[in-house]
Amino acid sequence: MVLFFCPLAIGTVHPWAIGTAAGLALLAAALTAWATLRSGEPFLVPSPGIAFTAVTAYIGFQLLPLPPFLVGLLAPRTRELHEFVLGPLGHYPAWRPLSLDPPATALELVKAVTYLAVFLCAAQIVRSRRAKSRLIGMLGAVGVVVAVIGFGHALWGATALFGVFSFQHAAPPFLTPFGNPNHLASFLALCATALLAKVLTERDRKIATLWAFGYLATGVGVLLSLSRGGIVAFVAAQLMLGIAVWMVRQSESEGVALRPRAFVVPASVLLVLAVAAYIAWDALAAEFATADSLDKLKDSKLAMWSSFWPLVREHWLVGHGRGAFEVAFQRFQDPAWGQATFTHAENLVGQWVSDLGVPMGLLLLGACAWALLGALRRGATDPERLACIFGLAAISLHELVDFGLEQGGLAVPATLAFAVASFRQENATSFRRRAAALLVPVIAGVTALGMVRALPSLRRDGEELAARLSKDKADDVAAAAVQMAERHPADYFPQLVAAQAYAAERPLHPDKLVGFANRAMYLNPSLPLPHRLAALALRAKGHLAQARIEYKLAYELKDPTVVAEVTRVFQKTEELLEAIPDRPEALAHLADQLITERRYEDAQAVAQASLARHGEKPDALQRLARIAGARGQPQTQLLIGERLTKIAPNQTSGLQVRVEALMAQGDAAGALALLEGEGLQRFPRDAGVLLSLARLRLSRGDTKGCREALKRLPAGMDPGARLAALSLESSAAERDGQGTRALALMRQAVAMRPEDAGWQWQHALLLERLGRFDQAAHEAAAAADKSPSLREEAEKLKARAAAKKQELEQMRRWKDVADGEKSR
Repeated sequence: MVLFFCPLAIGTVHPWAIGTAAGLALLAAALTAWATLRSGEPFLVPSPGIAFTAVTAYIGFQLLPLPPFLVGLLAPRTRELHEFVLGPLGHYPAWRPLSLDPPATALELVKAVTYLAVFLCAAQIVRSRRAKSRLIGMLGAVGVVVAVIGFGHALWGATALFGVFSFQHAAPPFLTPFGNPNHLASFLALCATALLAKVLTERDRKIATLWAFGYLATGVGVLLSLSRGGIVAFVAAQLMLGIAVWMVRQSESEGVALRPRAFVVPASVLLVLAVAAYIAWDALAAEFATADSLDKLKDSKLAMWSSFWPLVREHWLVGHGRGAFEVAFQRFQDPAWGQATFTHAENLVGQWVSDLGVPMGLLLLGACAWALLGALRRGATDPERLACIFGLAAISLHELVDFGLEQGGLAVPATLAFAVASFRQENATSFRRRAAALLVPVIAGVTALGMVRALPSLRRDGEELAARLSKDKADDVAAAAVQMAERHPADYFPQLVAAQAYAAERPLHPDKLVGFANRAMYLNPSLPLPHRLAALALRAKGHLAQARIEYKLAYELKDPTVVAEVTRVFQKTEELLEAIPDRPEALAHLADQLITERRYEDAQAVAQASLARHGEKPDALQRLARIAGARGQPQTQLLIGERLTKIAPNQTSGLQVRVEALMAQGDAAGALALLEGEGLQRFPRDAGVLLSLARLRLSRGDTKGCREALKRLPAGMDPGARLAALSLESSAAERDGQGTRALALMRQAVAMRPEDAGWQWQHALLLERLGRFDQAAHEAAAAADKSPSLREEAEKLKARAAAKKQELEQMRRWKDVADGEKSR
């Protein structure tokens, strides 16, 4: 039952599913132990089970409160974190566990007990060859069930699982109980490999045909998951199993005993080819991506591997606690990845050695690898055992770039397959009735305690604390934050929420604010907001120079609002320059903000400082051109544009500045000639030039010329250029009296940016101009819901639409009266 429950219970990712799976696994283990002992047979624990038991006990050890000196001896970095974070809050020195997130580790303890119970239960079942075959069939059957669920949802066009459950943070291309397509691919690859073994070993052709259909369904499911690593691992596993069975049958036909070492060469070659295929696929995908390929390459799972090792190095001996990766990794996360949260290492080796420490992580990895190698030696002539071995090899290969084994939906079937593959009665430890009778209630009690300890989860505590931020006083919020920090000491969120509460309260408490902000910075150095909050506290204390340093650090961490705050807080040019990094692009950003605020003198001073410090860079000259245009100095703007063209001939910025200057002088014909001549000659496929040309032609009433310019746009332009092109084409269609086409084009633009109220507002205005007043009022109301600043304009549009409808209705009545009088 647990084999079917775990994959179908939303992959067993939620606490209710984890608790239910633990109960089912313990019940199954107890019943299996009772049936085994009643039959007079001993309860066997294969050698890998000893390693699993040791790891489970070790996870429990990570939850035990230890005195500070012992924590410092085993994990000095953990003690340093406790001293820095909990010491000022009055919760340290105190006895603390080694885990940096005890509730998460408690939940992992429950999972570990579940997997151990499944392994021990399966180990008793596979003593019988017939029972083992049934178990392999059940493993394949549950894969077929999941695949059929996916096909049913695809045929029905459903977007919610069974029409009820919607995944919040995922949009799987093949909708099944697995929200993560990578986990689905690994699960179906394992099940498909088991089904292939059933196809190859079944003597009854009709039953073999049914197994073959199941294999086809699960194999297609792997492909529909669109998981690159999963597809590569699946193909490698099928090839390895196919070659192994062929070698077995070839040796049988020749009457020569097959040596297990014969599998080593083909298996190694396929493994190397699979890894190379995935790496090449990942690199090619990054190479052929669009303009944001650099960001995609940074986000590559392969590129993340090197970032785990500083975390492993700090907690190498005992680990940071099983399940605590999310909070522990925040201190080592690359700022280039932004504010994304990584819940897992997405690498099996990195996950286990960071969670458990290098000694215990390598022990677990070594025990699994040794057991599978031994199984390959012993099971060379058993296709079902080979299927489990190669299915697990596929999962292991995929786990180099994924974290499916961290969830019960994949881990339970994999544990069952591991028991089938690795069982060996000769070296198993046996337990008689009394020992087994004592172990079962002890394990059940430990599991129950683990579930209770796991209840204050990181997510639940965070949601409750965030809800208090807008309702309670700062001291009350801080008290709740301290309680959360005591349960999750390595998490930055309670520190940040407390700092935000003190930042919003008046009078300001700068000492309390800066303390919480500093702890948030320590726990998550890639987060910009604590630096801004610290700057607020430092300004209140009169430490303006330090405040400017904090603003500079916030900008380095890509805070989108820090420049606006800097220009609001500081008025002198030298202060503004000290609060922003001394780089051309940063100074250009500052100048842009000052231009937006119409502080032209300060903007010009910033641009001149950039020129003085960094030479004639296009960024600074473009800002000087903007300032000249805003001040109504088109001749100066034209001269700057010519200078821009000279120092950056391969950029369009100089051309665009000169076009704007000519338009400001009222010389639209000259601007058009410049674009059609120099623009098309030097930049025939540049989206910016072509859009400017289309816009200028449209303003002169040349809708045909506008469309011709838009047709020349390149296919791979960015979404912003695509939206501008749709808007221009819609305006051209409206001018030509093609209202239906104009609406269709505008709807495409709205569909590209459904969250942008501006495009929905433009759609509403177009509907109003075309006389579709009810639709216009509806769209305007929807835009106002997204952007409250549009509410007043939306009410005006609604009033205009109602008045226009009333006017049209009155005209219609007059027409009816006039027609009636004529008929008389």
